[in-house]
Amino acid sequence: MAEEAPLAGAWVVSPWPATLLLVATLLLAALARGRWPRVLACAVLAVSVAHYAWHGPTTLAAAIWLLTVGFVGVRRAQTDRPLRPLFVLLLLLPVFGSNLLELLGLFGAGLRLAVPLHFIGTSYLALELIAHLVDGRTMEPQAHAESAAPLRFFTGHGLFAKALAGPISRPKELLPGGPATLDGALQLAYGAVLKLVVSDNLWAAASGLDPKAGLFGAWSYGAAYVVHLYLDFAGYSHMAIGAAAMLGYRLPPNFQQPFFSTSISEFWRRWHMTLSFWLRDYLFARLARRKWLEPRRQALLASFLVMVVCGAWHGFAPGFLLWGALHGAAIVVERTWLARKLLLPAAPVRRALTWAFLVLSFLPFAFPADLRFGAVQAAFGLRGPGTAPAAALVPAAALVAVAAVDHLAAALNARHSLAGRLTPELAAFALTLATLLVFALGFSGAQFIYAGF
Repeated sequence: MAEEAPLAGAWVVSPWPATLLLVATLLLAALARGRWPRVLACAVLAVSVAHYAWHGPTTLAAAIWLLTVGFVGVRRAQTDRPLRPLFVLLLLLPVFGSNLLELLGLFGAGLRLAVPLHFIGTSYLALELIAHLVDGRTMEPQAHAESAAPLRFFTGHGLFAKALAGPISRPKELLPGGPATLDGALQLAYGAVLKLVVSDNLWAAASGLDPKAGLFGAWSYGAAYVVHLYLDFAGYSHMAIGAAAMLGYRLPPNFQQPFFSTSISEFWRRWHMTLSFWLRDYLFARLARRKWLEPRRQALLASFLVMVVCGAWHGFAPGFLLWGALHGAAIVVERTWLARKLLLPAAPVRRALTWAFLVLSFLPFAFPADLRFGAVQAAFGLRGPGTAPAAALVPAAALVAVAAVDHLAAALNARHSLAGRLTPELAAFALTLATLLVFALGFSGAQFIYAGF
């Protein structure tokens, strides 16, 4: 079973200092309401620095490196175009450097370091800064100067609300506006319950499934793991977007009912959307324009390579690379099928096939260092039919049910704009109820899964 690594290298073990800083800053934002923008910006920047520092010296050093390189690069983006590739490489250095060291350690060739390289959230910051660097050449001079102003730049890009795992924002989304305290509080409360209460506690029981014992165990574990991954990351994204909205930032959404998808291509338009759109705009668009093959085949090759890079971005472990290659191959097959105008199954059948592929493909993702892919072998029946204990199977089914309710509720909200009817009383009630649930039903303290990528 997959084990979640602790936040190794953190200077402070207790989460309370960071929590109190977060609450104090949100209260300041609610009181300021646009009256003291510079005071609020300085407070947010101070909390962001403290947030990175809490995760340890290497995370703080990497964040300072990225923000400094990004700031210098963005300020020179419109004048020194030949230097842009150099700045991009400098921004990618902490991301792929740490992944390479992990890969060397996996094969027994790791380097002994006095301070372990343990970065939290810096890969998201690097991609965000690259987007700002590239977009800077096409921005209007006034908009570019506004986004590159020192206080706004460091506060927006270093914003603590999204420091762990995004969402990956574009320059225009990092300019503060009026705070949306009520809507933000409701979204923050929903995300806290989804992640800290529902996902963590149900997964603690569902992880008792053995995915390598046989066919039934592998598929049960795979379904529960995919849903747990979604609830963990979507819950974090709701918390990040809600906290940022209370501070006046409008961060982009990260998920849009991904399990309703009828294809893998559609899944990636609904899952981790800010990463998907970043890969589309800054990597796929450039690879697709190359003339290595005729245009249609070049686009297919670009799609496959982008997904392999997506896997490598998560880490250089074999499981991540296989996961990326599987998704790239699935997208190539889908687009080839559509190009040849072959008969498509009905939407419910396509949705079921997409779900089955997701369960299977995320098994190597769950066990990235398993060189023999034991869970994948079990999913194909190579280790017998297997069994699953009821004590773990019931919470696994509950996880899937919670994701279904979440998807239906999101679709209902999009159709009827329930958040637009929010009142201060309802927001206060939701925030209070979320706090009570977190402490009454149990707070596992498990880190956000995607904070490690």
